[in-house]
Amino acid sequence: MKRIAGIISVATLAVGLASPAMAQSFSFGGYYRLTGVTQNIKSKSTDPVGESLIDQRIRMKFTDTLNDYVKFVYYAEVDTPWGMKSKGSIGGGGELGADGVNVETKNAFLDVKIPETTVKARLGLQGIDDLFEYVVISEDAAAASVAASIAGVDAEVIYSKFSEGVTSAWDDKDFYALHLTKKFNDHLKTGAAVYYIDDNSANGVGDSETFWYGLLGDYKVSDFDLNGFVIAQNGTKETAAGDVDSQALAASVRGALVLPNGLGQVGLRGIYFSPDSDAKDDNAWKSGVGEWEFPRENMMIFLPDRW
Repeated sequence: MKRIAGIISVATLAVGLASPAMAQSFSFGGYYRLTGVTQNIKSKSTDPVGESLIDQRIRMKFTDTLNDYVKFVYYAEVDTPWGMKSKGSIGGGGELGADGVNVETKNAFLDVKIPETTVKARLGLQGIDDLFEYVVISEDAAAASVAASIAGVDAEVIYSKFSEGVTSAWDDKDFYALHLTKKFNDHLKTGAAVYYIDDNSANGVGDSETFWYGLLGDYKVSDFDLNGFVIAQNGTKETAAGDVDSQALAASVRGALVLPNGLGQVGLRGIYFSPDSDAKDDNAWKSGVGEWEFPRENMMIFLPDRW
């Protein structure tokens, strides 16, 4: 795999160097956010604990477009919660004196399009999202993705290395994904996806393999939208007593109606994750990677808010 990645990188670099300089353009974007939080946190075994903080975040996105086929993107982040040290533990950060080392690289990738085709690739640190409201994955990682439109079907293949481990040993944690979506008309869109995590980071006992297989549908008519998905999960984990198999199910359906005269939108969503009903097996639903399921609902009491 490393040899293949090396060949891809060399080919991509050659495309970038061959691009005409006159077509090059630059753009900057991003946002600033200042949030005050006051809340009580309670667990099953403790009394509520009061917490308050002022959180400050800046994200800066730099895009270098060489031409219609080659683009480089760098996305930086600076977190300086008021009165707290920087994440790099160097300098004050948001404390008195400031001067903290706190610029983080969120994304750094190269976008390449193949002329006269629908094929495009993205190589580098990038965001990876599933098709199912992020219940499997929503995270930034080092990855390679290739997408194309084939006979009206949009297809995407993703490979990511979550953990390298020791370069001379088979102790990596790798992620693979296949996305297929098709838009039939302005009303109906369907999709299917497969995800696979091959976790050899334990280098023996504790290694695991996990698969997710999902289907989704979205139907819109006038001001009404109905969508949903179902995902089957199965996997195997090595233990001292032998392999332990697991299987689970997740599903969700949502209906939403846009109200007239700009009054907003009303909707209802049902969410199901299968529990583990037997202590002798391992059949509870396992989230893949990430921790922000259903953020687009923007229900910050029960689910994450959009930010």
